Amino acid sequence: MGVDQETLAMNIALLIGGAILLTALFFIAMVTMTGVKCLVWIRRQRKAEEEFLSKHRRSDGEKYPPFMEGTCTECGRGNEKVYFTAAGEELCPPCYERSWENEARSNAVSRSVSAVSP
Repeated sequence: MGVDQETLAMNIALLIGGAILLTALFFIAMVTMTGVKCLVWIRRQRKAEEEFLSKHRRSDGEKYPPFMEGTCTECGRGNEKVYFTAAGEELCPPCYERSWENEARSNAVSRSVSAVSP
């Protein structure tokens, strides 16, 4: 009883083809997983950056001034975050927001008035 050479060759070809196919599928899966992880990482990085900017930057993009725990000079309430402004005031976040928004509005009005004036 001998080995059928044609059947043996076909079986070896199937085994080699299967191994190549499994290797290719493995690499495709690894590339796909790496791509998914990169996309997740990019999204997390953008979200962390947005969160950082929302905590450390005003809505106009400027940095918040230095802060410490203290008492607001405008409303008199104690707060764990009191901003120290260039004018020497110590303002809690709500008072500081009102202050710089009013300042921005007055600057915008003065710029528009000076642009209209000859």
